[in-house]
Formats: sequence, C-alpha cells, structure tokens
Amino acid sequence: MSDSKNKGGRPKKGKVDHVSVPPADAVFSSLSRRRLQRLTVDPTWTEGLAHIFGPVITGTATPTGKSYAGTVIAYVMEKAPPEALGEMFSRIMAMKKEAARSDAEKHRHWHVLKGYLDYLSETENRQPSKPELRDYLIARKHIYKNLPGELEGSAWTDAWKGAGLNELADRKVRRKPQV
Repeated sequence: MSDSKNKGGRPKKGKVDHVSVPPADAVFSSLSRRRLQRLTVDPTWTEGLAHIFGPVITGTATPTGKSYAGTVIAYVMEKAPPEALGEMFSRIMAMKKEAARSDAEKHRHWHVLKGYLDYLSETENRQPSKPELRDYLIARKHIYKNLPGELEGSAWTDAWKGAGLNELADRKVRRKPQV
C-alpha cells in the first residue's frame, strides 16, 4: 500500500495497489500454458465460447469440461432458435479452423507466449524482462513468426498484453554475480 493510504489520505494517482500473479511464480507458468491453449483457438481473446469449447478442441478438456460443453450444445439445441444454433456452430468451426493452423500461421500473440515458455525451459525458469524476451524472439524469427519489428514499441506493447505477459519487467534486470 502507498504511504498516503496508510495515513488515511487518498492513494496517489497511478499508484493503485492491485493483486496480480508475479511472473516468477510457478503458477504463472501453468497459467501461461493454459493461455497458450486458449490462444490456439482464440488469438485475439474475443470469442466468448472459447473457455467452454477451446479445451475440447485442443484435446485438453477434463471429462467435466467435455460434459459441460455437451450440455451447452444440448441446451442451445432445445431452447434457442435455429439461427442461434447455426451461429454457435459457425463460431465453434472458426475456433476449430484456427486450431488447425500450422505453427507458422498462428497469431502473433501465440508466438510471443510460445517463445516465453520456450525461454523459461531453456533458462531453467529464469524470468526474462520484456527487452530480454523481445531480443530472444527476434533472434529466432525463423521459429516465432508474425512478430513486430524491433523498433515498433506500441506493437510490442500490444503483443505483451495479448500474450498475457504485461506483468514482466520493463527493463533488463541486473543480476548480482554469484559467488
């Protein structure tokens, strides 16, 4: 909490405390893997049905998740007009087609998050800063496609947000030499 809040005053503008998962947390890596599965079917985070049908499409759904997806389809078949059922199936087909794309054709957000996970596995879970991850990705443009140019700052900001990596440090972290 900020000092002004402890003294009974209003918090300073831009100094709002919030709870977030720290990137160094092991849970963050697990969440990132689930985000990658979500980006496989919904690269722009705009499809509301992706949380229900995405795991089924990617083959990662639990039996309960599969049952719930089936229940949703049965409910729409029973209660909704035919147009709504047709729209739902077209949205599911769009997610299925997105998931069928080759890695080279996937969206920028997918490539950024995939690169982050690869970076973690190569460095034994050492968290990169945004500049370190950007340099890592650009050095491997033959693997990670559709990336912004090195000097396109606003495009990288969008890529960090779209990949769910906005919590990474903005600057390279100086590490103390180990003795």
